[in-house]
Amino acid sequence: QQTYYGIIEPFYDDNSNKYKDKSEDNDNDNILDTGEDTNNNNVLDQEDFKWVLPGEYTATVPKSNLIDVTNSVVKSDKTISGITDVSTWDDMMKKIDDTVPLDGGGWYMNFTQKPLKERNISQATLLEGLLTFTTYMPSYNLCTVEEGESNLYALYYKTGTAYYEEALLKANGEHTSTSDGAGKEIMAKMIPLGKGLAGTPNIHVGEDEGSKAFIQTSTGDIITIKELNPHKTQSGITSWKLGDGDQHE
Repeated sequence: QQTYYGIIEPFYDDNSNKYKDKSEDNDNDNILDTGEDTNNNNVLDQEDFKWVLPGEYTATVPKSNLIDVTNSVVKSDKTISGITDVSTWDDMMKKIDDTVPLDGGGWYMNFTQKPLKERNISQATLLEGLLTFTTYMPSYNLCTVEEGESNLYALYYKTGTAYYEEALLKANGEHTSTSDGAGKEIMAKMIPLGKGLAGTPNIHVGEDEGSKAFIQTSTGDIITIKELNPHKTQSGITSWKLGDGDQHE
């Protein structure tokens, strides 16, 4: 069984020799508050902390700390099924935040298209919240690479699931979400790319919304996939002031 892991690393305070966790975020602003904030800017200074690899100061991150998102189903109304103790997107985000004890946390996803064959053998790309990578399912005929098949995954990096808004379109621009029969859309986290071994997606940001992933396969084909990233891929105006001094957003 091949598996993809998303590890949230703990981080370590060099001055106090203590790990920092969410319990020290006193004002819930996602910035950890500390008495060793030498610049008094509410941000931990570089000399005060460092990220640590699992196992550097603690035992290897136990798999029990990771959330199994293999069977996750995310719908357009932000409901989620297939994950233990999770029924909404807010539940999932809280569960992810709560999986960062002193020895780290995160998520994992088993490959299920052909469980004993599907595997990730090329690098992933990450742009504005969207984790994009390919998997390959080799043929039983060892002499013909082109008879194998590839998939493209587009996951929300923090959860390892599909995003609650459509983030992945087919090569021809068609939607990948499907109806649940009750007025909601089920968001796709993967699409098949067809025959051949697909390499690392190359991401391009142009004038359009989102980005494009270009994937070349061992058959010589270059496949273009449209992605709608959860976060903004381009800079732009966020606010301005009029002559009367009022600020608008």
